[in-house]
Amino acid sequence: MNYVTDEDFDYAVFCRRTLHRHPELLFDLPRTTEFVRGELTRMGIRPAGAGPAAITGTLGPDGAKTVIGIRADMDALPITEKTGLPYASEVPGVMHACGHDSHTAVLLTCARILKRHENDLRVRVRFLFQPSEEGAESGAKSMVEHGAAKDADLFIAAHCDSSLDTGTIGICPGNYMAASTLVHVVFHGKKAHAAQASQGADAIAMAAESYGALNRMAAEEAGERPYLFGINCFRGGTSPNTVADRCEMDAAFRWYDDSLYENVREKCEAICRKAAHDRGGRAELDWRTSAPPVRNDPALTKIFISCMEKTFQRKPVILPPSLLSEDFSWFLREKPGFLFRFGVRNEEAGCTAPLHSEDFRLDEQGMAFAAEAFVSFILRFDDPA
Repeated sequence: MNYVTDEDFDYAVFCRRTLHRHPELLFDLPRTTEFVRGELTRMGIRPAGAGPAAITGTLGPDGAKTVIGIRADMDALPITEKTGLPYASEVPGVMHACGHDSHTAVLLTCARILKRHENDLRVRVRFLFQPSEEGAESGAKSMVEHGAAKDADLFIAAHCDSSLDTGTIGICPGNYMAASTLVHVVFHGKKAHAAQASQGADAIAMAAESYGALNRMAAEEAGERPYLFGINCFRGGTSPNTVADRCEMDAAFRWYDDSLYENVREKCEAICRKAAHDRGGRAELDWRTSAPPVRNDPALTKIFISCMEKTFQRKPVILPPSLLSEDFSWFLREKPGFLFRFGVRNEEAGCTAPLHSEDFRLDEQGMAFAAEAFVSFILRFDDPA
């Protein structure tokens, strides 16, 4: 390691285990934010707010022409931990099962290291501690709306990866993670006795016809483009002897291409409304995009790969695109940047369980490599201006 000392690693472990014991959800992060604010203050970095439960801190020369934002998410998941670790969650039913405690610990460690090297900085660094990455309401979007992206020139982030061995850095140039859109459809019909069905308007029939048509349409529109469109919830009817006057469907739509999203949305609306109209009813559709696509800027990704080769004397792993989503993409809607992965898998240490599982454990050594990757990129970044 060029920049991460043994003391820095010990600090990362301290931060991570402190946060791991006291996980919190979504925007309700009083203990987490108090800890982060306290650590930044002790480093001599003034913490500031950026919307509910969000914290920022800034470091570097005032006259720098480039401002780099580094983001870490802070929230946990509603999962009961079963790892048996001595620092396991002390909050019933809540666990850092996605490794956000390590993300926050890595960013605090980066702040500690960069504060030491502040005189060497050619760029200004904005630390972004984000709430609610796991929620339907995006903490990243909230931070952007509250000005956290203002004046920044690029954004970078990292996520731990239980499929990559510790010491491995991975990145995917270009389209990396898909947008996540939830579609809620309500078909309104008219009740009638099943023996007098013609006097009603069957909402289940409207939904059933739409179900097949929507899946075929999405496949046709996507063609060779990667996507996911799945109707996974279907609710309707109250009695076997009554024509249903209401039926609901919920679909998950993952996409990379904005034009695909627009076309699927337009045709989805038309299919559902026609199916309802033809049977004497109506359809209402609600579209909610919790995260747009993560598109890793090719030029910045190339710089990062070159930097990692110099830092670790080996190339990062080039990752394939994923249909998972990440709300860091709201920052990338504002300015270019990238998200990379750092490995935390260690079979000998028993760190093999997948993310979002009750027995998820990560190899903390991976945090040292993540911090080294961030710091080396920032300290070696040549201001393009």
